[in-house]
Amino acid sequence: MAYIENFIEKRGLFSDFEKLRTQFPSMIKNGIEDFFPNSSYLNSDGAYVQFVNDNQLNREERLLILLSLTQYLDPGLLNQLKSEHNDFRMAQCSKTGQLLPTGETFLKLLSGSNSDIRLDAHKYLGTDHLFYRKTVIDLGEVNEGLNRYFGVLKLSQAYQELFLYNKHSRPRFSQEFPAHLLETNLEWTDLVINPATSDKVDEIKAFFDHGDTLREGWGLKKHMKPGYRCLFYGPSGTGKTLAASLLGKHIEREVYRVDISSVISKYIGETAKNLNALFTTAEDKNWILFFDEGDALFGKRVDTSQSEDKNSHFANQDIAYLLQRIESYNGLVIVASNFRKNIDDAFSRRFQSIVHFDILNPELSKAYWKNNFPENVTLDNTINFDMIVQRHQLAPASIINVINRVCLKTITKGSCVISNADLELCIKDEQYK
Repeated sequence: MAYIENFIEKRGLFSDFEKLRTQFPSMIKNGIEDFFPNSSYLNSDGAYVQFVNDNQLNREERLLILLSLTQYLDPGLLNQLKSEHNDFRMAQCSKTGQLLPTGETFLKLLSGSNSDIRLDAHKYLGTDHLFYRKTVIDLGEVNEGLNRYFGVLKLSQAYQELFLYNKHSRPRFSQEFPAHLLETNLEWTDLVINPATSDKVDEIKAFFDHGDTLREGWGLKKHMKPGYRCLFYGPSGTGKTLAASLLGKHIEREVYRVDISSVISKYIGETAKNLNALFTTAEDKNWILFFDEGDALFGKRVDTSQSEDKNSHFANQDIAYLLQRIESYNGLVIVASNFRKNIDDAFSRRFQSIVHFDILNPELSKAYWKNNFPENVTLDNTINFDMIVQRHQLAPASIINVINRVCLKTITKGSCVISNADLELCIKDEQYK
């Protein structure tokens, strides 16, 4: 127990919980009037304290969080409620016998037998409250005939980990979060893009370097929507995915590539449900959501007045819901597409940045060819990169594929000299894939 206390104290949570533990007997008899005052901590940067300060939580709201944490910090604390023979309406785990706090437990502690206070306290467990909107605390299911406040207080997994361990753990791929972590060992120097594209990417980096100053220091908060949305479009292999990964490294946020096939459903309403679960899970986590080949989700709506397909109406509803959800998401969303024209205009208007990734200009393309051959190979003097660049417009990823293949072809011959004939053959194979 001492280890837990020392561990949690660093996050500012323990001092609140210690007050709950020491004042619990008095609270049971006299209510929470003598509980900690409505004040904030100033000397801690722990996640719990930051959440309390950022949202200006009062003592009732802090008590609700602490009750939800009792089973992790002091499972026996609630036994005091049972020993007092008061009707605190707790639940009991059928497997362990452990007492669990319910919404009724919270209401009873808060109000005693005062009906006015009880009714006012309902707001802390309602759907309009911050705890529900941010998926912090909810009530478990109840048996038929019982009011919903008999549901067990359920602190979400994300906030449980945040308050106890001061960080969000990485999510597992699931129906609620159908996305995989996107990582790269490459650096910005490995991203070779045209100057105009580079300027646009630098603008996104600048926003995350100075966005908070713009919102708060320069007073632009009222004009700026939460989060940031951008569209990367252009041919395959031009650096869209790598740019998304590097942006994550730059702003020290994890990037998750959304599996769009797991989001889209043929069943009515399921796509919107999947989207809601995805965004709700990612909300307030500072994660970057990367929708690769996003045309399937962000594509143009169908004119239902000229279409006999009944599913078109529901597809349009999904797009309308996505428009709403992407606009309210407070993180970074990156949508990648091969063609800008495939994206619905309504989404385009909501993107703060639209970046065109194109085939490299001749000078960059020529340098990219030369710089990516291994140092221990020799290029035949008949190889003319000016001619190659002029005749073959290849994306950077395709150039790497050609280099890898021609090197393999060369090493199987027992040679380290890249011939012009082998290089041309590999280029043609890449073009006709």
